[in-house]
Amino acid sequence: MVRIAPGRIASTVALVGSLALTPAAHAAWNENPVRVYGTTNSCPLIAACSDGQRGAIITWQENTSGSSGVLRAAHLLASGDLDPSWPRLAQPSTVAASRAALGAVTDGQGGAFLWWMVGSEIYLTRLAANGVVAGGWPVDGSDLGTAFIGTQRPSVVADGAQGVYLAWAQRVAHSYPWQVQLNVAHLAGNSAAAAGYPSTGVRIIGADPSRVRWVGTSSLALAPDGGLWVGWGTTDASTETLADGDYRITRLDPSGVPLAGWDTLGTAIATFPSSLLNSTAGWSVYPGMALVGVATDGGSGVYVVHGDAAPQSDGSLQMTPRLTHLDGSGAPLPGWTLDGASLPYDGADPSADAGESGSFRALADGQGNVFAGRPAYLADGEGVLDFTRFSAAGSVLSGGLEGALPGVEFAERGDGGIYLASFNPVGAPDTALPAAYVQLAQSSVGVTYSQVQDTPSVPWYGDVGLAPTGDGGAIFCWSQLNQSLGIFAVRVDGNGQVLGVPKGPDVLPQKLTLHFANGVGVQAHVAFASAGTARLQLVDVAGRAIARATYAASAGAHAWTLPGTSGLPAGLYLARVDCAGQSFRAKIAITR
Repeated sequence: MVRIAPGRIASTVALVGSLALTPAAHAAWNENPVRVYGTTNSCPLIAACSDGQRGAIITWQENTSGSSGVLRAAHLLASGDLDPSWPRLAQPSTVAASRAALGAVTDGQGGAFLWWMVGSEIYLTRLAANGVVAGGWPVDGSDLGTAFIGTQRPSVVADGAQGVYLAWAQRVAHSYPWQVQLNVAHLAGNSAAAAGYPSTGVRIIGADPSRVRWVGTSSLALAPDGGLWVGWGTTDASTETLADGDYRITRLDPSGVPLAGWDTLGTAIATFPSSLLNSTAGWSVYPGMALVGVATDGGSGVYVVHGDAAPQSDGSLQMTPRLTHLDGSGAPLPGWTLDGASLPYDGADPSADAGESGSFRALADGQGNVFAGRPAYLADGEGVLDFTRFSAAGSVLSGGLEGALPGVEFAERGDGGIYLASFNPVGAPDTALPAAYVQLAQSSVGVTYSQVQDTPSVPWYGDVGLAPTGDGGAIFCWSQLNQSLGIFAVRVDGNGQVLGVPKGPDVLPQKLTLHFANGVGVQAHVAFASAGTARLQLVDVAGRAIARATYAASAGAHAWTLPGTSGLPAGLYLARVDCAGQSFRAKIAITR
């Protein structure tokens, strides 16, 4: 049975009981799920990200010893075929462990950064485009540090220049009252600290850790200059009395230094009562929930979603989601207030049942607007993560959708919508489940792909992953233990239809876009219809050559950083790239 809230999703594209399965050696996508990997072992965690060329890199934990197992990975090409240049069984980590979380983000070079947690410990590695661990990385991942509690997940985003950002709360005093600090790491593709960061690659932000009692799960958003927006919740007290706290935000440049007008303490945008952190208050906050989410508006500003916890006369808390829109200095834009406006909200309060996937979220729609997500419970008691799309002025736009809790993944489309994938095992996880399903939905389309598993003979133990393909579609993958064993995937186009092989590279937007990050340089993003030798040059407004580079380019998307451009002075620059009869131009204004 597929449970879809009335009016939220207009139609169902595919609804099946038991689908025929394409074997691992296949020719292309088709209407049936592709079998990426077959196993009789359970695969409780799966994650996916784009490869930058309409394919996907998929990673999962396979339980090879009880509830522990190694990490495996596969590369699905744009055609739906497994990449023949990869090892048959790529293994980002050979250590058998029981991981609490797993994630993947693209590295911009055909590979991926993979992160996972073992208990409270956070690990990171980079899988290169050939399916092996990239140079400079430890064989079984780099141990970055320990989360405040094991249910708090790091926030992870690619930096757009072959590196990656992570942020997490870490306990520095283990006796009560606890002391907690907020770590922000910025690592390059070879695992070294990014330019401007200390040798560990980690900066400490937030209030004085000798006084911080609690830090909530943080939220990151990549800023146009390659720096970060960072949002978090914190309390500040030096006694055993739990103090009221506040939600904070700050703005860092690519080297981790706060921009002018900002500092590492951040700007407080709203407060919350200490009882929010007291499990006896009648409204128990799940410790892994993020109570604040941030998303760039595509310019110099940021959207912030947070939970407004108001004590009630009966001693309970009423949680109301709020949304605000701030400019680059942290001031609210016209029509907005610092603590934001209450969102339309018709669900009951979330509870511990929502899990960490029930966090408050903000996703950019790629057009200057935002999707605000908040956990809720429908009238029938079903938990959902409910997204509504808002304009830059705060009005409700079309395109909202929701996914079942727990177990939901989501990603920005960049074209006015978002993708959302969810799975919903019905019943306790240690029993045979009466029903379970996986589902993919896309905002602004109004359709969904679903697969139903009726009366499974074994527990679900499944997970879902989701990778945008860059042409309006997405690759949706999942693991399962009932009816058909292993890792499976389908490709869905921008209209929600399950696809065969894409038409060709010409579906990619062929253009040149430029991005500048201090200490890194000018990065060129370009897509070609056919392979050839790409010649790229950058000049100033007087026509003087600033940088030249030559690359061997395949058909599809590429991202290159131009040599010698990391310290360019402010000004207007022009770029041109030529490849196999194709020529594109773009300009970039650098400000400091």
